[in-house]
Amino acid sequence: MHFITIDPTQAESLQKRMLEAGWLISKQDAGQIHILGWGYMIEWHKENNRVCLHYKELQGIADARLEIPSDALQTIQNLINKLR
Repeated sequence: MHFITIDPTQAESLQKRMLEAGWLISKQDAGQIHILGWGYMIEWHKENNRVCLHYKELQGIADARLEIPSDALQTIQNLINKLR
């Protein structure tokens, strides 16, 4: 499993790209984190791979991280590179 950080401003665009590439959402969760923040998690599945996006914003500072299996790393990297 690989963990990579992406630019939080690209999280929404990545969600659209994942759907366009045939990744299906299997789980979503959102809510308040700590007292002054919020966040969400989206999990996608395609073939036998699971990719998970964790997004949080706490006191105006955003963070976005992906969990990616080795088999899907290059595919997801290509999607991220197209966001730039």
